[in-house]
Parts: sequence; structure tokens; C-alpha cells
Amino acid sequence: MNNEFRNSTKPILMLGVAPLWELEYTGISNVVFELTKRFFFDQSLDFEVRFSVFDKVVDKNIIKDCLDNRSGANLQASFQKNEGISEIEVDEYGRIEGRLSYGLFLHTKPHRRVFHKDSHLYYDFSFLLTQECHTQDTINFHLNGLTEQISSTDLFFCISESTASDLRWLFNVPKEKTVVALLGNNVNTDIASKARELIGDREIEPYLLILGTIEPRKNIALIFEWLKKNPNLLKKYRFVFAGRQGWGPAFADYAEKTGLSSEIDSGRIVHLGYVDESLKATLIVGAQAIFYPSIFEGFGLPVLEAMELGVPVIASCSTSIPEVLGDTGYYFDPYSVESLDVAFSKFLFDQCTGQLEIQRKKASQRAAEFSYDRTYTVICDSLKKEFLDSQTN
Repeated sequence: MNNEFRNSTKPILMLGVAPLWELEYTGISNVVFELTKRFFFDQSLDFEVRFSVFDKVVDKNIIKDCLDNRSGANLQASFQKNEGISEIEVDEYGRIEGRLSYGLFLHTKPHRRVFHKDSHLYYDFSFLLTQECHTQDTINFHLNGLTEQISSTDLFFCISESTASDLRWLFNVPKEKTVVALLGNNVNTDIASKARELIGDREIEPYLLILGTIEPRKNIALIFEWLKKNPNLLKKYRFVFAGRQGWGPAFADYAEKTGLSSEIDSGRIVHLGYVDESLKATLIVGAQAIFYPSIFEGFGLPVLEAMELGVPVIASCSTSIPEVLGDTGYYFDPYSVESLDVAFSKFLFDQCTGQLEIQRKKASQRAAEFSYDRTYTVICDSLKKEFLDSQTN
């Protein structure tokens, strides 16, 4: 056993980091990456942190490899070889090696009342509230044991007030058990600055950027319907979609349904698929604006990333998005092409009158209020208060 573990007297915090398993980090795996990084390197924490994936303890060196490479390739290989992983051994009093243990699950929660107390981070409940946007397998996955999962959790972290409200409403969770830990963003500002320098005063063909996985909840169908109604927009702008193919109709299917397949062939509509963080930052700073037409969001990270880089956001007024965007963007009803028309017209008006620069500055200032350091601090302070301080009172 590692000496740092043997000689510690701190209570143990088992950090569930299952999304680090992914080969490419996007969305939730990016959030888990950012929080895990802070837990990994924080020497001042009141807990000794160990890391679990699914229901196994994972060696810290394997977790560090995930952090170094932003990929779970080595983690997956370790499970295949059964190396660097071990069983979680907790006694009937919730103790590991004689010390009280606590659980913090940053996504899935495979255990039910194993540790002395449990906490869990919740992203959204779209699988319950917008079931039409999910496959039945996804719905079943999230529903499996959900009631028991909720009942065995002592402290609930939520990434937005919208998610916290849904949690309290759906499961009658007391408000005092819920903590809102708003997310930050990990947009690559260095790459973005270099991209801006390269662009300089050069004229580049204007394009509008749509970020997100190609799946029903992200609602790119609305963009295609809007373009079908306004084909002249494609003469003025390229429309660039960045995001991997998820479930549901393929990207080309949306174009075929709206009679826009030829616009893909001509390059007026482009689907780049998955893009890494560097390319994403470059795409954002070059765009005239980003569209975010999502039907349901627990937070909406691309919105915050664009705000951070001072790029206008035209977004749906759905769920948590206004918590992030505030009064710095252009809102539309995610079910209405006409509403999107109005929002885009407001954007064009501000672009012509100079008001857009004011909006950019407001967005950048608002974005500065969000950070993963703050997310981490909220989580750690709440864990200490609810788990450790309550032990001594």
C-alpha cells in the first residue's frame, strides 16, 4: 500500500470519476476532468482522496494518466488487464482501514449506502422531463435504481438552480440538502488569443457556429427548418456544426428532410464532427455568433465558453441557459422558427448599431463570475460543513 495512504489520519473521500473512462472528453467528462484535477492536486483538503471508477478503486497513477492525456485509454486498458484496480473494502460502520469514509460521485453512483455518508453531483433530469429526446435504453439506464440512489444520498450537488429545482420537485428532496455548484469552463484562451492574432484584420468568410452533439435534445432540427425558411442566409454565412454524431437521425438526414442536402455538398453547411478543445476555441473566436438551440440543459457549457471569448450567443430560453447567459445574449423559443427569426434580427440590429460590442463586454464580464475553482470550493466547503463539522457538533 502507498505510504501516503498508510500514514494518513484523515477521513477518506472516495471520488467516483467514471466519466474519465471516455476516450475523448466532452460535456460531463470535461466537468469530471476539471474537478478531478483539483481533487488530485489539492494537498490542503480535509479528506484523503481516493478514486473509483464504477465499483473499483483505481490507482492514482492511472488517474494521473487520464489527467495528463485527457483520455481514458490507459484506464480502459487497466480494467482489461485487471491491473491497478482493486475492490472497495468498507466495514459495516462505513470505515476504510479504521477511518470514516465518504462518497462523492461525480456522475454514476454504483453503491447504495456503502460509505458513512454519500454525496452525488447531478447534471440534469432531462431523461425524465423530456423523454422524447432520449433513447429508451438511456432512460432505463438512468432510472435503474434511481429511487434508491436518491434515498441513500445525504448531500446533493447540482450544476444549476434549474437542476436543483427539478430535483426538489421530482423527488421531494429538502432544500437544505441541495447545494448549487455552478460550473466553470475550460475553453483554451491561449489558443483563442493566437487564433485572434492570426485572423487580425484579415477578412474571413462569415460563419455561424452551432456547438453540440448531433442528437434530438440539441435541437439542430430547428436550425435546419429556419434555413429552409430563410435560404438567403446561406448566401451570406456558412453554417458550421461542431459535435460528434450521437443518437437519432444522422446529420445528413436533417439536411435531406429540409431539402438542404445540396448545401452540404457545396460547403455552405459543414459538419465537422467531434472537435478537440483547441479547435473548438479557434472556431468560436472566428464565428460571427454561436447558436445554442437546445431543448433542455443542465447548464450549457458552450454558452459560457462563447461568453468567455466575447462571442455573441443566440440561444434558446430553456431550462438553465438563462442562469448562464443572463441578459447578455439573444433568446428564442426552442420550438419556434419565428422566435429564432426575431432573436437573429435583434442580433443583426445590434451588430449594425454598435450595441453588439457592449453585449460582448457584458458577456465577458459575466463569464468571469464562473470558474471551476469556485465550483470546487463550493463542493469542498459543503462536504466539510455537512460531513466533518457535523461529526464534531
